[in-house]
Amino acid sequence: MTWPVGTTVHFQVLAIAPVPKGSHKAFVVRAPDTKIGYRAVITDEKNPELKEWESRLRAEAGAELERRGRPMLRDRPCEVQLVLCLVRPRGDFSPATGKLLGSARLTPWVKPDVDKLQRTIFDALTSCVIDDDSRIVRVVVEKRYVESAAKAGVAVRVIALAATVREEAEICARSSSSTAPTAP
Repeated sequence: MTWPVGTTVHFQVLAIAPVPKGSHKAFVVRAPDTKIGYRAVITDEKNPELKEWESRLRAEAGAELERRGRPMLRDRPCEVQLVLCLVRPRGDFSPATGKLLGSARLTPWVKPDVDKLQRTIFDALTSCVIDDDSRIVRVVVEKRYVESAAKAGVAVRVIALAATVREEAEICARSSSSTAPTAP
């Protein structure tokens, strides 16, 4: 069973700050037990936080698919929409009144980078909601501030798109015939 065009699955992960996919660091260490005497080691700088974030994403996504009785999206392109909610820094508030300062950033146009945040989410969706993140052909991402850690997180929407030219033409034909004016 495949998702019909336009099928939407959406879920939220709240009360946890989105974690970007950290840059991997690689280095070489001596390894006398190997043929060449060295081996490469690759580390991820945010390992514990990242694992918890990905685990929460997979859990919420899987629960939503189960509630809707949907299988994983296979053999169909999709659009992914993300609204990333980051906690506003304390420095944006007046220490005296606790009110938001007029000089506070309207949106979080600072780190963490959108691409690293989205990469974490795409990796978590893979093998949970979609069989391969190469299925994602359109992305809409927004970062915004929230006032408390309880509201931090992400809202995710995955929308199935037409897979073939014929399928797209059929959709266009149906939509144009339903909006065409009728004779009196």
